[in-house]
Amino acid sequence: MLKTLIIGDKQASFNSNFAWCFVYKQQFHKDPLTVILPAFMRANGENLAEEEYAFAILEAMGATEVANIAWSMARLADGDIPDPMTWVESFGDDFNLIDLLTEVIPMAIQSCVSTKKSSAQTAKAPKKRTPKTQA
Repeated sequence: MLKTLIIGDKQASFNSNFAWCFVYKQQFHKDPLTVILPAFMRANGENLAEEEYAFAILEAMGATEVANIAWSMARLADGDIPDPMTWVESFGDDFNLIDLLTEVIPMAIQSCVSTKKSSAQTAKAPKKRTPKTQA
């Protein structure tokens, strides 16, 4: 899924296809699930309102990890965006982590823990043949 946000006077697109995980791993040299899943599990363990949930995720992940995940999803949407720090700086004071937490990070989590059933068919094992006995 592609989502476009207005950040200040600029548009930023984010692609939630699972391939963003490969972009993240290539750039930051670690698996993003080691960041997302503990934060997700921790925040889901509490009964929180939406804004409190966003702050719980932020606390568990940290600001740079939220930005790194958002950058990876933006990079997947547009291969021409610059390195993460330059990308964040390009938005100036308009870069808002809470917007990313409420709009982009849920897409990232959903892409990793989707409840959609796979349409791939599983191969059935061939039936065992029993040798015929002569009577």
